[in-house]
Amino acid sequence: MGEIARIAWRDLRLRNYSRRTERAYVRSARARAFVAFHRKSPIELGEKDIRAFLTWLVTEKRISPNGMRKFVGGIRRTRSP
Repeated sequence: MGEIARIAWRDLRLRNYSRRTERAYVRSARARAFVAFHRKSPIELGEKDIRAFLTWLVTEKRISPNGMRKFVGGIRRTRSP
């Protein structure tokens, strides 16, 4: 996750997040779960891949609606300009 982490750090820094928030986002279990699920760079993933991940969270991991919102928010942050 080296390249991905560097991109995430840069994007968070450009958005003026605090260092502590940057660290929390980049090192979060959510970020690791997303990368581990697909076993490839999130940069290469499309909408179909993201939907598959979110479906897996709901069906297999039985994530709560609040947890799902956090995942969706994190994905939006990493995919928006």
